Amino acid sequence: MYKGNYYWFAKKLLFHLHGCKEWFYGRWNAHFVGPQAEVAGHAHKKVTFLPTTCAQKNFKKNANTLVSSEKSFGIPVVCENGGVDMNPIITAHQEIVIENSVRYIELLKSEATKILDEYWETWKARNQLISQTTYANGGKFMPGRFAPVFKKVGSSQKLTIVWKDFSPRFKNKIEHHGVVVKPKLGGYSVSCFKNALDWELEMILETENKIKPIRELLAEYHQRKLADIKRLEKLKRLI
Repeated sequence: MYKGNYYWFAKKLLFHLHGCKEWFYGRWNAHFVGPQAEVAGHAHKKVTFLPTTCAQKNFKKNANTLVSSEKSFGIPVVCENGGVDMNPIITAHQEIVIENSVRYIELLKSEATKILDEYWETWKARNQLISQTTYANGGKFMPGRFAPVFKKVGSSQKLTIVWKDFSPRFKNKIEHHGVVVKPKLGGYSVSCFKNALDWELEMILETENKIKPIRELLAEYHQRKLADIKRLEKLKRLI
């Protein structure tokens, strides 16, 4: 009689887990990028994903196809009292949330790299043209001086995009590393580039409009990653 009851319980449990797995992965695939998940109801023995929203929808709408993961969740462990230990699922889910933030940051960096490379290519070509024409004919050499670069800031090494001034600081000497241009409270504006040439300022404003939403998303996902890491550490201490 005992074996019969145990067999019936085990069969029912496996059937329940199979259905839970299909629901679990279905929900995960639907909202794969950057979910802020909450564990709902240990008594109900299931995990619910609550997707977040962001102002920069253009970068997020195709994220499911751009970011993928081959990680799988741990199988629930049957406790001695017949219950299901959700700790492996919760921990594995939290680790995947962190991995997705890291992958999304890399995705944003890749998109920003294309924009920065395009700016640098045009900017250097224009400076070279000035050098070969105006300066070569005896005119004053007045090249463009501002360009965007990646930079890691703070103890947590947050990735961001800043503008640098690459104009010479000393006579006949070029500072290749440049000086970071400080943005205003509302971000980079025309007043931040007072010495920019007309053609350069036009390029700066056009490029800044492209990289500003990426910069904001980089900051958002960096903070999200740090919060998720702390949450995971707390979960591991409780297990």
